[in-house]
Amino acid sequence: RGSAARRGFSETRHHRPGRASSLRTAGRARFRGAPRLRGAMPPKPKRAIRRDLVAPPVFARILPKNVGGHVDDGVSVYKRLASWSDAAAPGARARVTLADGHGETHYAFPKRVFGPEASQEELFRDVARPLLRLHLDATDPQSAFVFAYGQTGTGKTYTLMGAEESWDTPEHEKRGLFPRVAEEVLATLTTRKETDQRNVASFAAHVSAVEFYFCQGFDLLDDHAQVRVEKGEILGAKQWRVESSSDVLDVLNKVRLKRTTASTKMNPAAKSARGGSSRSHCALTLTTRVVDGVGVCRKATFVCMDLAGAERQSSNDNAQCDAMEAIMSYWRDPATVKPCAQAAIINVELSSLRSAVVQSAEAHRRGKPVA
Repeated sequence: RGSAARRGFSETRHHRPGRASSLRTAGRARFRGAPRLRGAMPPKPKRAIRRDLVAPPVFARILPKNVGGHVDDGVSVYKRLASWSDAAAPGARARVTLADGHGETHYAFPKRVFGPEASQEELFRDVARPLLRLHLDATDPQSAFVFAYGQTGTGKTYTLMGAEESWDTPEHEKRGLFPRVAEEVLATLTTRKETDQRNVASFAAHVSAVEFYFCQGFDLLDDHAQVRVEKGEILGAKQWRVESSSDVLDVLNKVRLKRTTASTKMNPAAKSARGGSSRSHCALTLTTRVVDGVGVCRKATFVCMDLAGAERQSSNDNAQCDAMEAIMSYWRDPATVKPCAQAAIINVELSSLRSAVVQSAEAHRRGKPVA
């Protein structure tokens, strides 16, 4: 048997279809020829698949009316919205259909599709309120995360932060998802503090805001001081105490003034008081700490991430620019970085995010820890 194993190894080693293939075949030959050993360690049992994980819902929103800066100049686009259906309608199934030169593609992954007429309140009710029920659990508060992803100029910032006319008006009907979340958290905890001292003896709420620009994190509430991210946690970001809806709007106005933007063809500054298209990803974090009647402190966060918009550089009349060129232009002079360089890095970052989401989902499906 030993000689057979050696012959098998020798024959496979000289057959050279490729190094990896050779070693795998050689290993099988040696295993077949080797004698079975008593007392050998049994193979490790497979990790059980997590059955308690719930797939996060995905919602789609059609560009609200009078939002965004897409220019209708008669030039044909690569892809266009052909149709959609809303699951809220009787007997309907949520679906979005895109059309290009090859035909139509149907997407049925959204839990619901919000049409152009959908209100901010409707979106908050269906997207955020189910998360808030878990986030505001009296004995076991859960952290939550919502992010807005899509093409540039399609209303992501509008959805999360609110319409421009709502920026200085608490409880405005067009206020965004984040101010609504903060408003409900503050109102709920204030009521519990007055009526349920056993679970809420005291509480504090803070907001932090970090933008991710050219693969780095910067604090929007601390004059763009650089922050670090370790093991999924943002370290070094300034925490701004909020006690009312007006406090939250004050923080958001500081964020808008500091966030990196640029005027582009698809989202020109002339149509937006915030300077055009967002060119960075912005993470708004509401952190609450609740102390109960026996002194136990519970902490939970609610994060809203406004991602920079994906775009075809040609759609914005940009010259082509690869990621390395973009990085070099940034290090030469950050103030003179062109929109094409920003777009190149944004697309690389969004591609990396997609890969991370796919890998995490696969790891959960197999019951393995996320790397």
